[in-house]
Amino acid sequence: MTGKKNINEWIELIQRKDAYLISRLESIYGLDRTFLGERLNTFLKVAVEFRKIFGKDKEISFIRVPGRLNIMGMHIDHRGGFVNPIAINKEAILCYAHRNDDLIQVHNLDISYGERMFNIGDELPPNKIDTTKGWLAWTQGQTDSRRQEGIDNDWVNKLKAIPIYLQVIYPDKKLLGFEGVLDSNIPTGIGLSSSSAIVVAIMEVMIDINHISVTDDEFVNYC
Repeated sequence: MTGKKNINEWIELIQRKDAYLISRLESIYGLDRTFLGERLNTFLKVAVEFRKIFGKDKEISFIRVPGRLNIMGMHIDHRGGFVNPIAINKEAILCYAHRNDDLIQVHNLDISYGERMFNIGDELPPNKIDTTKGWLAWTQGQTDSRRQEGIDNDWVNKLKAIPIYLQVIYPDKKLLGFEGVLDSNIPTGIGLSSSSAIVVAIMEVMIDINHISVTDDEFVNYC
């Protein structure tokens, strides 16, 4: 779900419950008015917070990614195994605007997570990586280093993974960053893909703002 508009225009459309906007949301969420109203209020909350943090002159878009439940085959899809996932009615919503540099700055509405920022260029491997084996070796080394420092659980790693990977596999394309506000009501730590939802959302944002064309299979494999 995207759609670039000025932040004030988005807020006005949400507040007056624009008919076209409501019809789009109904196609996603169904006709339950209570649930639809709750989701609409969340979009408004995220947009208002974005305006407060990043200003009123930004052109923004929204991404939503539902949580999922695997009723078979947990954590084997990335190794070619069979899974049977279903989407749930909990989701992550990200309101974002592109930047003209490689800074990524995301404010999480959950105060226990807070805000994180980094420059893509500062996080890249020191040497060129052009094989999957090389990528896995480097990322494992990064993981081991973070564990030794006691910082492996910082949620910033969910934000970094996709931009770093995309810059590695598209070395000739200078990737731009973004600023965003994130809200998620997916319960954490119980296998409902709260982390994966953030990773997928970041992928959606990065291919949008950097005009990267990928197939559905490529999108899944990259994530």
